[in-house]
Amino acid sequence: MMYNFPGASGGIDLDSDLVTEIAREAPNICGIKLTCGAVGKLTRITANTATSKFADYPRKSSTAPDFVTLGGFADFLLPTVLASRAHGAIMGLGNVYPKALARLFELASKGELEKALVLQDLASATDAAFVKTGIAGTKWFLQKYHGYPTCRMRRPLLEFDPVKGAELEKNPDVMKFLEIENSL
Repeated sequence: MMYNFPGASGGIDLDSDLVTEIAREAPNICGIKLTCGAVGKLTRITANTATSKFADYPRKSSTAPDFVTLGGFADFLLPTVLASRAHGAIMGLGNVYPKALARLFELASKGELEKALVLQDLASATDAAFVKTGIAGTKWFLQKYHGYPTCRMRRPLLEFDPVKGAELEKNPDVMKFLEIENSL
């Protein structure tokens, strides 16, 4: 599986033409996760791989799935599912709000747009808040609100500043999304 994450790869950002070319020519590649935030790129890739014409490019194994396209942020889960034919997302926020994000995915898949938009708005605002705190903020929140035993970071990541945690707790969207998570 390919992983396009410019923020963790020195700014290298695979374009949709290259991803499509690799998908066609490398039958051992089963998909891509896009943590670049480019909904247009995700849409172009699925336009080339989630259609019947992609059957001309079979996977190496007959048991392998079609080419899977996944988003990497919660802030565009609804457009990912609803409009682009992508398969879903793998996102850091799923560690903190798994039930609420699964509910958003379910609503989007069923076409219940108004209900999905309410959750998408909260997911987008919450994702933006957590991006500012990084992995350490996510681990801190998991320890405080979900009973994880530690928020200790592995090297070379720096320890979390609790002042930033207080900022997360002051964010009404973060806490409202947590209420929804806890209600499910």
